[in-house]
Amino acid sequence: MTVTDQLAGLLRRSAAATAGVPVTDPRAAVAHDVGVLRAETRLDGVTVSGLVYDVTTGLVHPAARQEERTRG
Repeated sequence: MTVTDQLAGLLRRSAAATAGVPVTDPRAAVAHDVGVLRAETRLDGVTVSGLVYDVTTGLVHPAARQEERTRG
């Protein structure tokens, strides 16, 4: 079973529906999620950023810069 298949099972969606989600690349996955949140108009005025925790080094790395969601 692939990571995508496991994610599909957890989300109760088809593997095809989760195929575009970058689950094997933590930085890309966080950047994707931040982009989804920033696009949500109900979050106007909310600051959204993304961090990735490296379990090997114990360091935290920015994956998406802090940005306030504003009306465009």
